[in-house]
Order: sequence, then C-alpha cells, then structure tokens
Amino acid sequence: MRIYSPWRVCEPSPAPGPSKIRSADPSDAEHGAVTAEFAVVLPGVTLVLALCLGAVATGAAQVRLEDAARVAARAAARGDAEASIHTAVSQTDRDAAVSIAREGNTVRVSAERKAPGVIGATTGWTLHAQATASVEGSEGLQDTGEAAHHEE
Repeated sequence: MRIYSPWRVCEPSPAPGPSKIRSADPSDAEHGAVTAEFAVVLPGVTLVLALCLGAVATGAAQVRLEDAARVAARAAARGDAEASIHTAVSQTDRDAAVSIAREGNTVRVSAERKAPGVIGATTGWTLHAQATASVEGSEGLQDTGEAAHHEE
C-alpha cells in the first residue's frame, strides 16, 4: 500500500521498523525550478503593476486638473482677483499652472500639469484641461464648466 502526499510517497515496509521514504519525482533535477521561474517573472509583474498604478494616478490627476480649471473659471467669472484664483486652484491641484483669458462676456481658463508618478517620469506627458464660464452679470450662458454654443 502506498500513501501519497503532495511532497513524497511513503511505502510502509513489510517488516516492522522504519518505512522507506522517497521523492514523488524520480528526478530531483527540477528541484527549485518554480523558484527560478518566479524570479524571472517577478520583474515583469512588478513593471505591469507599476504601469497600472501610474495610469490610475494619471487619470486621477486629470480629473483634479479639470476640477481646478472649473474652479478658476467660476472664480474669474465672479470677478475675483487673480491671486485668489491661483490660491483656489492650488487648493484643488497644487501642481497646476493656470492661465486666464477674458473674451467678451466669457472667461476661458486653461490649466496644465506634468503627469504624476511612473507615467510622468518615463514619458514626460503634460496633462491639459480647459473650462469656460460666462462673466456674472452679463447676458448669455451661465457657467457650464465647458465650452457651449448657443443658437438663436
């Protein structure tokens, strides 16, 4: 009678005394092969994980940048001072650079920043966001957070 376990095969000896224990694999040539394969694959898995986390961080930074542009557009439409606009933007995204342009009854704000993490370090990507708002007290469209067209 043989008793199988994942690691070895135990054969009870017919005579009283210790049983013979031998390896389940007749050849010990592959001993440690899984460890070696894991060591080869681990850097690739780490790289893929870093890229995935970098992509998530870049997406989150883009959303914060769009929020910063909207905050700046609303503040500029209210007529706030440029220093207070930059302060409001830095509270939303401290790495954002903002430019403000007034075009008639609308204010257009552009914001940009370098992509964060591994993505920004390896690619040098710059994220961009833009928002427009109608100047308060003027005729026309209200703050939409994005460019809009009005047909009459």
